[in-house]
Amino acid sequence: MNIKHIWSTYLLLINSVWLSCNAQPTNPNGEHLVENSPIHYIYQRRYELLELFDEPIFEKQSNPPDLVDFIKENITTPFDNWIEQSRAVEAKFTRSIRRLRATEGNQYSGITNNDIYVQIYASFLSQHSFSNNYARRLLRFTSYDIIRENAEVIFHHLKRSRVNDVPKSELLALTGATIPEIRDLLDNERLELPLHVKARVGDKEAEKALIEKYSQETEDFRKKRDLVYKLLFAGTDNTIRHVVSNFNEPIFSVTSSGCVSRSIRYEILIALRVYHPTEELIGEKLRAVQLSRDPEILNPYLEKVERWLESTYDVTLQHERPGILLTGMCKIY
Repeated sequence: MNIKHIWSTYLLLINSVWLSCNAQPTNPNGEHLVENSPIHYIYQRRYELLELFDEPIFEKQSNPPDLVDFIKENITTPFDNWIEQSRAVEAKFTRSIRRLRATEGNQYSGITNNDIYVQIYASFLSQHSFSNNYARRLLRFTSYDIIRENAEVIFHHLKRSRVNDVPKSELLALTGATIPEIRDLLDNERLELPLHVKARVGDKEAEKALIEKYSQETEDFRKKRDLVYKLLFAGTDNTIRHVVSNFNEPIFSVTSSGCVSRSIRYEILIALRVYHPTEELIGEKLRAVQLSRDPEILNPYLEKVERWLESTYDVTLQHERPGILLTGMCKIY
């Protein structure tokens, strides 16, 4: 029996004793921890988190991610030995999960695609003033499928959260909430919901307006990048296919010296990760070539990307490839 199985058996015994005594977890001051608080929730899921480390990827790691040590040092110890301040626990967990996301077996894209992580992040939404940061992490670094699958726990914590109205409306829309449900949980009942939120929940006029805005913006890179994320957030066949079909649109971020630092194509590939969290082509392989200036590396990669986009979304690309640059300070050619 290896050390991991011995450890798991030990934890099961400890947990059985704890349950048989019906003891409620307390902090070092002897105060009961709030049910559904972040550290309470993490503690409840500690065995499931430990099971993640049976994955082959961890056996190959010479230096396992911080989260392994974090769980063994904190989550598996009695609550009366825990750090008093839950904020410190949250901060350490967040730093650890960021590293883990970058090294996890099939998470080449850096997108969280695990129920447990998402549920723990959701439990942070109803906490202190950093709740908006956790909302942004869920929105930008989480598979939309996983958000929808965990809609109940996200909805539960959003009801008690201090998250700002716009990101709150975005998360609610991703969980499948209706317009009345979204409005019912906003602080500002008169807030005009963003177009991409309304399009996400089925507003066809909002969808049409978003697509028109995207088509009309042909110069400002920042505005175009913002619209990429909004159309992909809307998630309708029309909004996604419109962005994908215009993949090669020649829009770049240009420096004062006239050099290109980034192509809109790069932003599109990054934004698509929420729908394809395990697709190596826009994850690991993109990371490997994004700064390359070698045509022999970039051209074959972009040809594969273009074929993948056309076959996955059944579109015909509307523009010729404007150059091989994705990111990095160099000229278009």
